[in-house]
Amino acid sequence: MKPSFALNITDSTIGLLHRTARGWLQVGETQFDTADLAEALGYLRGSALGLSPGGLTTKLVLPNSQIKYLELDAPGPNDADRRTQIRAALVGRTPYNVEDLVFDWSGTGAKVKVAVLARETLDEAEAFATEHRFNPVSFVGHPTPGDFSGEPWFGPTKLAATLLEKGEKVDRDAEPVQIAARDLPKSHPAALKAEVTVGTDVNSATPKLPAEAEKPTRAQRRAAAAAAQHQPTDDATLQTAQDTSATPVEMPAQTAVLNADAFPENGDDIAQDPALWRDVDPALPAAVPAAVIGDAAALTEPALAAVKIAK
Repeated sequence: MKPSFALNITDSTIGLLHRTARGWLQVGETQFDTADLAEALGYLRGSALGLSPGGLTTKLVLPNSQIKYLELDAPGPNDADRRTQIRAALVGRTPYNVEDLVFDWSGTGAKVKVAVLARETLDEAEAFATEHRFNPVSFVGHPTPGDFSGEPWFGPTKLAATLLEKGEKVDRDAEPVQIAARDLPKSHPAALKAEVTVGTDVNSATPKLPAEAEKPTRAQRRAAAAAAQHQPTDDATLQTAQDTSATPVEMPAQTAVLNADAFPENGDDIAQDPALWRDVDPALPAAVPAAVIGDAAALTEPALAAVKIAK
């Protein structure tokens, strides 16, 4: 299995990402030094439950400041030999004993690229994610281009064994996490149907009418013809002409258009309003914590209503 969420951990922030068909989308992010970190993380977790009511599992993306990237001689020829060669090459390259390190490598030549970090870093990251109930199942890195080929994999968490079904294992991703850009809403021509806004007094508005609407009515033409011939005209006809010319133009009220393309299908990649997931975890806050930034905090009530309608 592959976890549907990722916790992107940096030296100063922690962000929640959601795996979708279009790639990883950011749900929200908060600073580590925020006044109420637990509340902010609780909101992010609740947002994840809104996207995945059946539960959530995450992979932990560890900061590069905790990972050492090296190029080492490890000609192999097989993986077991390379692992032994890398262990030998790591002696003295870090403050830790080799048995206290966890590493991964990429490449098949005489030299390989190695990503290595302390096992205690993994333990601390897992403890943090477990405390805030994000159900971490694996550890990965996010290398800068050229440091490593693919996504560094540091194995499953200890908690994974209690979360997975019997015989199930965590599968690694081939490529590092990349946050996908959201599609911008497409313009909808129906939104331009009327230029008069809702609540405008149409009697005081002076809309420009199409040329066809400016043509005189039949009653007006008859009255004009009668006047030109100095003939009396039926009073009812004249009154009709006057009433017609004095009738205010009724403009259609502006229609709100919901652009379906602006919202994800089935709510797959947008953080839900707490009302949608509060039944799952009633202890979570109903309002977006000020510390949470990103898509989870950017939703407006109309947008949330549109998501509910789409469902």
